Amino acid sequence: MKSILKISAALLLAAPVFTGCIKETFPKGGTPTAGQVASNEAATKALIAALPASMVTAGTVRPADQTDFGIASIGLRTDFMCGDIAVMGDNATYCHFSGYARNQFQDSRYVMPAYFWQAYYQWIEGANKVIRLISPEAEGDMKAALGHAYAFRAKYYLDLARLFEPKAPHAEDIDGTYDISNVKGLTVPIVKESTTEAEAKNNPRASHKDMYDFILSDLKMAETLLAEYAPKRGMMPSLGVVYGLCARAYLEVGAGGDAAGYTKAAEYARKAIEVSGCTPMTQQQWEDPATAFNNADANNSWIWSLPVTASQLGNLHNMFAHFCSEAVWGYADYHYAMIGIDRALYESINENDFRKHAFLDPKKWDYYNYKINGDAQDYMANTKPYASLKFRPCNGETQEWTIGALNDYPLMRVEEMYFIEMEAVAQTDLAKAKSLLETYMNSYRMINGATYSCKAANLEDFHKEMMLQKRIEFFGEGIVMYDLKRLDIGFVRGYKGTNQPTIFALNCPNGRSPQWNIVITRAEFQNNTAITDQLNNPDPSGKLRQWDGR
Repeated sequence: MKSILKISAALLLAAPVFTGCIKETFPKGGTPTAGQVASNEAATKALIAALPASMVTAGTVRPADQTDFGIASIGLRTDFMCGDIAVMGDNATYCHFSGYARNQFQDSRYVMPAYFWQAYYQWIEGANKVIRLISPEAEGDMKAALGHAYAFRAKYYLDLARLFEPKAPHAEDIDGTYDISNVKGLTVPIVKESTTEAEAKNNPRASHKDMYDFILSDLKMAETLLAEYAPKRGMMPSLGVVYGLCARAYLEVGAGGDAAGYTKAAEYARKAIEVSGCTPMTQQQWEDPATAFNNADANNSWIWSLPVTASQLGNLHNMFAHFCSEAVWGYADYHYAMIGIDRALYESINENDFRKHAFLDPKKWDYYNYKINGDAQDYMANTKPYASLKFRPCNGETQEWTIGALNDYPLMRVEEMYFIEMEAVAQTDLAKAKSLLETYMNSYRMINGATYSCKAANLEDFHKEMMLQKRIEFFGEGIVMYDLKRLDIGFVRGYKGTNQPTIFALNCPNGRSPQWNIVITRAEFQNNTAITDQLNNPDPSGKLRQWDGR
């Protein structure tokens, strides 16, 4: 996983800064033409290899923006829109994701919501390029490459659909009005490998059904093409990844009103577990100071992950500069904007759940013998309670970003499939779903002989309890916003005793946040006449209420 990719990621990084419409991703001169690529299998392989590379390369959209480091940055953006991350350093505004936490600058004029659109449509065009160039009758490596391209494209559209399809918040959480009636059930424009430029210039937002039909069609193609693909895990999508993406997609189909989607979601989640052969991370793997959440080869959990190499990052253009509390080169050390877990969420973790060790207890050394990288005495003397120790610097290196920031990033862990299965099963068999949650917790997370028991009496209570455990499980991994949005579960950052800074203490207690309905960038309007202000998601900026301190 740590070997440097022998490819030119620049093949995909020369994209325009916005593209729902078709744009030429590959500049003229210096890169292969379509005809050249078609006749050169090595170049075609470089194109497919560039897909994962482009997703973790710094400066892919806005080179001067230190939050521009691809898919990990997108994960942090969505997590900062929820309530589980606390910014606890001496200057919370040093957190470059603070605009998302504060629900500011989220309308069509600003770069914050635009980043999602720009990055994903750039990656989509890369996948389309590969699909155009490889014959459906291809064999061997080219057949696998085509399967990878379909899987990547399905992942991109699935993320876009979940980000941009609006879901109604609760009126009592909103200051003023927030009306989605004009755009209810709309996702994003579909740009296929066959879409012409003329079609792209008048390309409306696809309906929920059309989008998920398209995504599942791509996944069906990927399943067929990757049936004989041998690797079970790594940076290229395997059959287990395809099944995992199907599970994610079918949950949304079920939530969209087609109850059969839940049955399919459970089926594919179980397939992903079995076909991948992956197993949940152990306590030792979770707590290893050198490899925890930075090295895919150090566990058997990560079904799909991306390696970040030296050529793909900058000293501040990487996840660990913003999220690793032990790394002194970035914004997340104790001098600036140290990242931790929300106090209420931390206190909800069972004392006998080893995941609690990933965060610094207020009792510090008395609670657990944390394995601190670097100067442990200085760290413990100056850091704050609840600081995150989940994402550790590579090889424990805290001083040199050229080493410490070279981390693998998880796109899909097998643990997610267990949660998808239990959520889907709960729709028809609550008792079984509770049993699945209890089995997961007692088999993989509880220690010291302790036993977890789910007390939920109804489906709504089960969703909240399941999501409590999922929020703990996937803290900082860019997973849970999609779940909270689907399940209509909100957050509370402002409360007595909160460790959130006052400027971040927004509350959305009754259900989903309007901020989770990402606004389409105005730049798209210049190229696609089917997207207008009237057919855009409403601006959520400033709609959530600030905690008044009471």
